[in-house]
Amino acid sequence: MVHPGRKAWFIAVVSLLGIAGLTAAIRARVPVDSEAMAEEVRQALKERQWSRAESLLGRLARQRTPGIDEAVLWAELELGRGRSDRAVELLVGIPGSDDRAAQARLIAGQIEKSRDRARRMESLFLDAIRMDPGLIEARRELIFLYAMQARRGELQAQYRALAEQSPLGFDDVFLWSNSLEDTWVNDRIRPHLERYVAADPDDRASRLALTGVLLHSNELEAAETLLRDLPDSDPDVRTLHARIALGRLRLDEVRSLLDGGPVDHTGLALLRGHFAIQSKNPEEAARQYEIALRLDPNSREAAEGRAAALARLGDEGAGAAQKRAARWRRLTSLLQEAHVHNIRRDRGLLRRLGEVCESLSQLPEARAWYQLALALDPLDPEIQQALYRVRPLKDR
Repeated sequence: MVHPGRKAWFIAVVSLLGIAGLTAAIRARVPVDSEAMAEEVRQALKERQWSRAESLLGRLARQRTPGIDEAVLWAELELGRGRSDRAVELLVGIPGSDDRAAQARLIAGQIEKSRDRARRMESLFLDAIRMDPGLIEARRELIFLYAMQARRGELQAQYRALAEQSPLGFDDVFLWSNSLEDTWVNDRIRPHLERYVAADPDDRASRLALTGVLLHSNELEAAETLLRDLPDSDPDVRTLHARIALGRLRLDEVRSLLDGGPVDHTGLALLRGHFAIQSKNPEEAARQYEIALRLDPNSREAAEGRAAALARLGDEGAGAAQKRAARWRRLTSLLQEAHVHNIRRDRGLLRRLGEVCESLSQLPEARAWYQLALALDPLDPEIQQALYRVRPLKDR
C-alpha cells in the first residue's frame, strides 16, 4: 500500500537528490551535439514537466542510440509519473559493470521502500552493497529494515561493517547496543510490519516479526491467523505456534510442537529450557540453554536461564554463568539510563557502556562507545588504553 503523503515526499527527494546525482554524471558522457537537448531534458524533469521531458527524450533518441544515460533519464520520468515499476525496471537494468549501477540499485530500493515492499528493497540494497561495499546509505537502509523486522544478527553485521568505514554517532551506537538484547520485539515496530505484510503477504520475515509483536501484546488469535499459511516444518513458525499454545496453556500441544522440531534452533531450545525448568529438570534445562547460547551467544534470556539452571544443580560453573548474566543485566540497566537521561556528553557513562560491552566480548560495540567517550576528551589516558585493548585483530 502506498501512502500519498509519503509517496509525494519520496518522489521529490529521490528525484532531486538521488536520480539527479546519476543524471549529473551524464554531462561528461553526452556528445557535444546532444548536450543541449540532454540539459533541456534534465531541466524539464526538475520542473516536473513530464510531457515535455518525454518529447525531448524521443528527439534525443533520434539523435543517438539510447543507452544507459537515457535509461537513467527515463527512470526519473517514469518515477515522476507514478510508474514506479517501470522506473525500478530501468534502474535495475543498468549493468553491474557501470559505475552508476550501485547507486541505481540504491535508488530502486528506496522506491520499493516507499511502497513498503520489504523483500524487494532488501534484495536491491544488498545488490548495491555487493557492487559498492562503501555505499553507506545502502547499509543504513538495511539497518532500518532489519530493526523493523527484529533481525538482530543481520542488523549487527551491518553496523559492524559501517563502524569499520567511519566512526558512529551516539544514536547509531545506542541502537546497535540495544540490538544485543533479545527483547527487541515490541509495538514500536508494529506499524511498519503491518504495512510490509499488507504490501507483500508472502513476506515471511515480516509476518514472523509481526506475529511476535502480536504475541507480545497477547493477541493470540490474530497471531495464529497470521501464521495460518506458513508450514510447521519451518522451525521459526513452529516456535511461534508453541508460544501461542503456551499462552493458551495447552501444554500437551506445546510438548508436541517442541518434540517435533529440530534440536539446533534457538527459539525451540529456549522454550525447551523453560519447560524443563517448570518440570523441575534443571539438567535438561541447562543443556537446552547451552544449545541456545551456542546458536545465539548474545541471548540474555539463554544466559539468565542457564545461570539459574546451573545454580539449581549446584554446578561449579554456576558462579561464572551468574556473573555473565549479571553483565547482561548491567548492560540493560546502562542502556535504560542512557535512554532516560541525556548522556551524550557524560564521558563516565559512555566509558561504562564500553566496559560492559568489553566484558561481554562485544568488542566492536565497546570500541564504538570508547570512541564516543574519547571524542569528548581526546587526551584521556584511560580511554586511550581501553581503545588499545579492544583494537581490531588486524591492528594487533
